[in-house]
Amino acid sequence: MPDHPLRSAQARARREHLVVFARTNVGLEGFTPTPATEALWAEYVAGRLTIQDVIARLKEGANGPRD
Repeated sequence: MPDHPLRSAQARARREHLVVFARTNVGLEGFTPTPATEALWAEYVAGRLTIQDVIARLKEGANGPRD
């Protein structure tokens, strides 16, 4: 059953707010997100990735590929 459009827009707005918060927090720590991180965040805001997906991919990138 598809989401109600308003609910979907609200969910997207919440995801966008969380990404802005994360970007600000990273910046306050003196870091700049990589283009790959920005791409992951964009996929999350669009609803194509869950936050769990983003975290897993960021951890993979930080630790290198797993064999």
